[in-house]
Amino acid sequence: MAIYTLNSPVVAVVLALTVYVLFTLLLSATRVYGTISELKDSRAGIGECISRGFGQLFPVVAVDLLVASAVAYHDLRIAKDGVSAAEIAAVFD
Repeated sequence: MAIYTLNSPVVAVVLALTVYVLFTLLLSATRVYGTISELKDSRAGIGECISRGFGQLFPVVAVDLLVASAVAYHDLRIAKDGVSAAEIAAVFD
């Protein structure tokens, strides 16, 4: 019996998280386009913002993956070096 069937809760959670992340990134791309066009004194309609958001979705996903990789690498380096929470807190004091 396979653990990961289409009716599996694990598959449902992974699918839900993937859809959530993609819609969040789409919303970010849409809001950035709308904000930039507003700052340029040209009002963009909701349709144009969504259209541009879909057009910029893959570059936004690529940047998101790069940022997530850099954060994960940094976190793993801290964990490997055995930096304590007190040492990290001392940086901000």
